[in-house]
Formats: sequence, C-alpha cells, structure tokens
Amino acid sequence: MAELRRCDFDFGRLSNEIASRDAGLPTSQLVADLRSEVMQYWTPPGGGYHGALNHVVIHGLDVTVPLGMPRRSPEDTIRIVLDDLTTGGVHQ
Repeated sequence: MAELRRCDFDFGRLSNEIASRDAGLPTSQLVADLRSEVMQYWTPPGGGYHGALNHVVIHGLDVTVPLGMPRRSPEDTIRIVLDDLTTGGVHQ
C-alpha cells in the first residue's frame, strides 16, 4: 500500500514501476518467485479468487501467444474468466 500511495493510488503507474524493477532481476529469481509458496496464495487487491484466476489466465496468454505456444487454460476456465469480465465482475 505504501508504494501505491506513493504513486497517488494509480495502479497502472505502480504496475509499470514494478514491471520495470522486476525486469532487472535474473531469470532464476523470477522463476523462483513465481514458484514460491507466497504466489500460491496471492490475489490482486479487491479481486479475490476470480481476480487471481483472471490474472493468471490473461497474463499466461501474454506469454504464450507471442511465443506461438498453445494456451494452457482449459475451455471451462476460459469461460469462467470471460463470464467474469463481461458480467460486471471485479475486473471489468
């Protein structure tokens, strides 16, 4: 919250700052962070489980689509995310 406050509660600005900062980390550290137990329980602020699912699916596509890899999320999971995003869920 301190970082978000410093960015005048501009989540986009904070996200860009964190991405820039994390881009300088070694690949091994990024992979270790993604595999850490902390990430197993992470949810975006105010997003709950649906927000976390949306985050994982969408950003998974951010990686697989440019690499020409097939998506890894099953159809049922994609439907949950699309329904959440189109029916007024937390993360529209």
